[in-house]
Amino acid sequence: GEGIEDGYQLDEKGVLVGFKGGGFPFPKIEEDDSHAAVKVIWNMLWRPGQNDFDMPMTTWLRSPNGKLDRKMEFRSISSTYARGDKCLVDGYEEVKSKRIMEFRSPRDMAGAKDMSISYVDHYKENSGWMYMPSQRKPRRTLASERTSELMGMDLIREDMNGFGGKVYENAWHYLGKRKVFATINVRDNPDSGGPHLWVPHKARWEIRDAHVVLIKPLSDNHPYSARIVFIDADTYWTHWMFGFDRKDGNLLRMNQHYLKYSESYATEMPRHAPYLQQDLSKNVGSFVFLHLGETDINAKKPHATVTHCYTR
Repeated sequence: GEGIEDGYQLDEKGVLVGFKGGGFPFPKIEEDDSHAAVKVIWNMLWRPGQNDFDMPMTTWLRSPNGKLDRKMEFRSISSTYARGDKCLVDGYEEVKSKRIMEFRSPRDMAGAKDMSISYVDHYKENSGWMYMPSQRKPRRTLASERTSELMGMDLIREDMNGFGGKVYENAWHYLGKRKVFATINVRDNPDSGGPHLWVPHKARWEIRDAHVVLIKPLSDNHPYSARIVFIDADTYWTHWMFGFDRKDGNLLRMNQHYLKYSESYATEMPRHAPYLQQDLSKNVGSFVFLHLGETDINAKKPHATVTHCYTR
């Protein structure tokens, strides 16, 4: 945070304006601050590791009793194009970041691609393109698709990282700091266990201090009436997210994230994606937490998506 430039602020809708990076925009969170919730979220959105990664993944979609319905293999690559209003890539002055997902399997999805573009102006709607081999042509994704399930998995696009939506489209409430049980500093991608193979098995757990944020979408068309996100007070990575159904107020979705410290690759053998070899030792020297995967559960179906990420 030593390189942070002054002059940034939150506007009347909680949108961060004028921040150019260099660390967390709000390193100190005061519980009695009326903007504490959005400050936590902006710290999360600017944390190290939010972008600039190469992440092969394997995903298992499971019904109750561990029944495997579908297995997917794909790769997600994210790149930063701007830090604040400072352009890093000539010709893309308006673009903040780009992310592309490319699927390798199953057979009917091989070659499918999903691209998302976020902009320096937070008020500008994200744009994106999707290509499905069966349709043989790309199509533009709509803003409404941020609240639809992503590629048939048990999460919506806004569930990514616990919250991946627009700040100004929500009401924000800070519920304080709590201690939570979290899968952080895991040795590697944990195996799945439990009666449905939905939860991490033989994983390393820690008790962590977390900021608890209640988010209430302002739109009546949003599938959630509210969501509660538990965000680590030191790293600002999300540990847990619980989304509640607008129809009846009951739990609709939850996700749990697995994290690994990059320096542990110096002493622990990394696990590779089964379809791709990477030199994960290059993560040493980054001094960041890496996203090793997550479990996304749809409590209403019920159904779960378990994902392993092999991050570099």
